[in-house]
Amino acid sequence: MNIEYLNSLKENSEIGNRKIKGVSESEITSVEQKLNIAFPKSYREFLFLAGESCGALPLLESADLKTLSSDFYKEVLEEDMKDTNTVIERPFWVFADSIGDQGFWFFYLDEESEDPQTYYYAYKETEPYEAVIGSHELIFSEFIDGRIDFGNQIEKEGIW
Repeated sequence: MNIEYLNSLKENSEIGNRKIKGVSESEITSVEQKLNIAFPKSYREFLFLAGESCGALPLLESADLKTLSSDFYKEVLEEDMKDTNTVIERPFWVFADSIGDQGFWFFYLDEESEDPQTYYYAYKETEPYEAVIGSHELIFSEFIDGRIDFGNQIEKEGIW
């Protein structure tokens, strides 16, 4: 795959001693066909480079394609959103999730961009339960660049 948007991820395939590991283009296409969706180019690059394991890249708990495309994950996501009375009207894809903390990061699938804006869903423990949805105000490649910088900073400071 020709990497156009995530060259910094390609160049930073290892943070500390933990390497990223991607999935094949055929695996990406297979998931797109199964779910009848098309991923934006920047996310396809992410999957190709780090879709099996994002190594020490700080991306919540789950960012791998196998988990995020599973039927089980879809059920958990729907239940979390039901619990907070949250409906996202547009088609979207979760690219990183923290199931235990009921939060995730996502982008909309109906944007006509190869490098879409990123958003967050944050679960608030209030009565009744609710969620906050907002924009990171970063496109996907910028978001990943920031995560690389953060991971390298954590490694440099010896926090991990």
